[in-house]
Amino acid sequence: MKPSANVAVVRQIYAAFEAGDVAGALAHLADDVTWTYAAPEDIPWGGVFQGHPGVERCLQNLFRLAEVQAFVIDDFVAQGEKVVALGTERMRFKSTGRVWGTVWAHVYRLQAGKVQTFLGLLDSAAVRSGTNPAGAPIRTGVQRRGPTV
Repeated sequence: MKPSANVAVVRQIYAAFEAGDVAGALAHLADDVTWTYAAPEDIPWGGVFQGHPGVERCLQNLFRLAEVQAFVIDDFVAQGEKVVALGTERMRFKSTGRVWGTVWAHVYRLQAGKVQTFLGLLDSAAVRSGTNPAGAPIRTGVQRRGPTV
């Protein structure tokens, strides 16, 4: 596919997530997608997740603990089968009420119109700023799957 077509697929994924349509977003992912958030072990949605069930588990970990206050896509860069989305987000941890914001980069590799791999990069120090005042890790009963990245 042309890079512009790949960007269109990634835009559809974000639109589905924004609408709360997880199934619609998953429809654009290969069945055996590898979904990776490069984050330390104490960030529950960090790690490597396999297939649609893994992506759903990653998202459940995120949305069980945090709520999105702002999510802005600033730019897309595409070349060949890769699409990079750059943006910012602001989240609130439900357990502490503390708010954190970060810049992020999402790297997608597509094949035949489906996402084969996803790599999410963020400022983990900013995420940790949402921990409780005593500085305890944000991990709360979440079992990690896959290696720490």
